[in-house]
Amino acid sequence: MGQRCLAGIINLRGEVLPVLDLSRLLQSEAPTPKHHDARIVVVREVSGLKRRAGLRVDALLGLLDVPPQGLTVAPSSVSVGIRTLVVGVIPTSPPCAVLDIASLLSAPELASLAGIQPS
Repeated sequence: MGQRCLAGIINLRGEVLPVLDLSRLLQSEAPTPKHHDARIVVVREVSGLKRRAGLRVDALLGLLDVPPQGLTVAPSSVSVGIRTLVVGVIPTSPPCAVLDIASLLSAPELASLAGIQPS
């Protein structure tokens, strides 16, 4: 399962980073479309292990600074597995989920990529 989530690797200033396919990690049933505007967004943990990875996104529409009080709770219609990866939702149209990077990088589906045996 972990290898399905790996879209590839990149070399960023001498550091090799995994690039994760979020649609596969989040177990989307829809096939990953090929977009000409696809980008890789590099994310890192702000505390803890400070791990970094690239996230493949279809397009980058802009950046938005949202304070924690500007987030709403993920709706109950979101699966429990995905809800554990979401910090909150920006109530825009359409709504935008904000991912918890530490939880995302610790997802069980990625354990095999890190050489960790499932318990």
